[in-house]
Amino acid sequence: MRAEQFTIVGVDEAEWPIGEIDEPGTLIRVKDITGLGGAGFSHDDDQNADQAGVTWRDAMYDPNIIGMTIRSQLMPGDQAVSVEKALRRSLGFQAGRRLGEFRVDSLLDGEPHRRFQVWRLASTLASPTYSTTQRLGYFEIKDVALRSDESWWRTDPYERTLFAGDFAGATVDNVSDEDVWPHFALTGPITSPTLGLNGEAVPLPTIGAGQTWTIETDPDWFQINDHTGADRTWPGRRWYKKAPADTTDIPLTITGTGTTGATKLVVTLPQLYGTSA
Repeated sequence: MRAEQFTIVGVDEAEWPIGEIDEPGTLIRVKDITGLGGAGFSHDDDQNADQAGVTWRDAMYDPNIIGMTIRSQLMPGDQAVSVEKALRRSLGFQAGRRLGEFRVDSLLDGEPHRRFQVWRLASTLASPTYSTTQRLGYFEIKDVALRSDESWWRTDPYERTLFAGDFAGATVDNVSDEDVWPHFALTGPITSPTLGLNGEAVPLPTIGAGQTWTIETDPDWFQINDHTGADRTWPGRRWYKKAPADTTDIPLTITGTGTTGATKLVVTLPQLYGTSA
C-alpha cells in the first residue's frame, strides 16, 4: 500500500481511485492537490486605543477546500469520452447541491486508517473538449475545487457499549485532534440515572425497561428524545463538558438504580482531525 491512497466518491456514489501521475493502470491521476494540510483560519482579535498588540479572542476556521487538476490518459475513442463524462457527472453539475466524499486511506501503526471529508463542488468545472478527448484519449480538468462545509477531517466515530455491570469506573477514549461532544443512547430499565463525562453528572428521569433515550449534547444540535421520539430537552438539563482531545481513559459517570442485564449505554464520540493524515 502506498503511503496514502486518495479516492473521490462522486455525488452519484461512483468511486474514483486516484493514481500517482506516473502510475499506470488507474483511470485518473491528480496534479497539485491542495487542502490536505488543514483548513484556513483567521484570528478574532480585540484592539483598543494605545494598546500594544491585540487581545486574542478565538480562531475562526474556514471551510476546507480540496483542490486539484485531474488528468487521464486512455485509449483514443468513444470510451475515453465516456470516462470523462462519467467523471464530470460524479463531480456534480448542480451548483454544489449534491454531496460526495473524499477519502484518504493510509496505515497508522501498521493498521489501515481512513480519514474523509464530505464535499460539495465549490466552483464550475472548466469546459470539456470531447473531440480532443476522443482523438487523443487524454483529458484534463483544471482547478477542481471540492469544498467541505466543515473544517475538520473525520474518521469513523468512536463507539463504546456498556452494560450495567460495566458502569462503575467506566471510561471512554478520544484520540482525535479536537475536544468533542458525546452522544449517548441509554436503554432502561434504570431509575433516576445521572450521566456525563469528567465528573459531570446530569440527572435524567427514570427510563423504563426496553425504552431508549437518545441524547446529543452538542449545544449547536442539542436534543434529547425519549423512546417515543418526544422532545425532552427541558431547561436546565444540559451538558457542559466535552471529551478532551487526544485523551484516553476519560471518566464516564453513569449512575442509577433498578438496572438489569438489559440496561445499556452506548457512547459515541465523533473523531475530528485537522489534516488528512
